[in-house]
Amino acid sequence: VKQNTLVHERVIVAGATGYIGRSVVKQLVARGIPTAALVRSMNMPDKTADCLRGATILQCNVLDPIETREVYRQYLPTSTINCIASRSGVAEDSWAVDYGGGLSVLQAQEYISNEFYPHKQINPFQQSCHFVLLSAFCVGKPLLQFQFAKLKLEERIRTSSISHSIVRPTAFF
Repeated sequence: VKQNTLVHERVIVAGATGYIGRSVVKQLVARGIPTAALVRSMNMPDKTADCLRGATILQCNVLDPIETREVYRQYLPTSTINCIASRSGVAEDSWAVDYGGGLSVLQAQEYISNEFYPHKQINPFQQSCHFVLLSAFCVGKPLLQFQFAKLKLEERIRTSSISHSIVRPTAFF
C-alpha cells in the first residue's frame, strides 16, 4: 500500500492480534491510513498492544455475524484485510474460524458496501470497497482442514459483489 493513495480509506484488519495481522496494522498506521484492529478481547499482551498503537481497537467476536455486522456498521470501513487464522488448526476450529470468521467479515464488508457506499458500484471510477484475504500458499495442494477451509472462503470471495484480492504468500517473516 503506497502512502497517501488511500486518502478516504477506512480499513479494518481482522485477525489483528496474530503475527501477520499485527504487522499489517503497524504498516497501515505508519502510512497514515485510518485503521481499525478487530480483536477478540481488549485484554492482550503489551507486545501486541504496542503493535496496534495508532489503530482504533474494535472488540468483536467474528464468529457472530450479527455482532460483526454491527461493529462494521459503527466503523463504516471501505476495506477489510482478513488475516484471520485458527490457532489450533484442528478441523472444528479451522472451519469455524478460517471459514466462518472470514465469511462473517466478508459479509459485513459487503453489507457496508451495498448500504453505505452504493455509488461505488455505479461509478467504476470512484473508490470502491475492497476485501483482501491473506490466505496461505500451501492451499495449492491442500492436505489439512484449515487449507480446505481457506479454499472454500476463497471460492465465496470470488462470487462477492465487491472488489477483492486473494493473496497466497509463501511465508511471513
